[in-house]
Amino acid sequence: MIEQQLDYDVNDAQTFQITNDAYHWLAFKEPCLDDENYEEAEEIKEMFPYGFKFDSKVEFVENSDLVEVIIIPIQLISNEFTHYKIDGKWWKCEFYYNKDKTKAYYRIYDMYNGRFMDYGWNDVIINKYGKPEIQPRKGCIFPLWGKNWRRY
Repeated sequence: MIEQQLDYDVNDAQTFQITNDAYHWLAFKEPCLDDENYEEAEEIKEMFPYGFKFDSKVEFVENSDLVEVIIIPIQLISNEFTHYKIDGKWWKCEFYYNKDKTKAYYRIYDMYNGRFMDYGWNDVIINKYGKPEIQPRKGCIFPLWGKNWRRY
């Protein structure tokens, strides 16, 4: 199934200095103390038509009310995800293999918040039962098999 899909690429990240107020409005929906900061936040939103996410690294700029943030834009991607599954009513998991099926690109979409949790490229591990799975971080295993997985 070919459809337009959204994803983000860390290589396209941009560094901005924005007011602390605007950052907290964009990241956490906390109200701004100064109404002008809403305009700044809207300008940043307009720069990224498909949305964006903040990198976890936030630094305060000395002697100002600015913070330096890294914004990772969400964009249309050309790689189509080949497998998906719906976990409950809040989560959608997706992945696709590279050509030789030694790596899989895996992400989870939080349908409640409208955000991606991206696990990126991971080595495919064949478990003791001969089934493929990935382990993006210690103690976290995602099986790439089972009756819940559907093909796009």
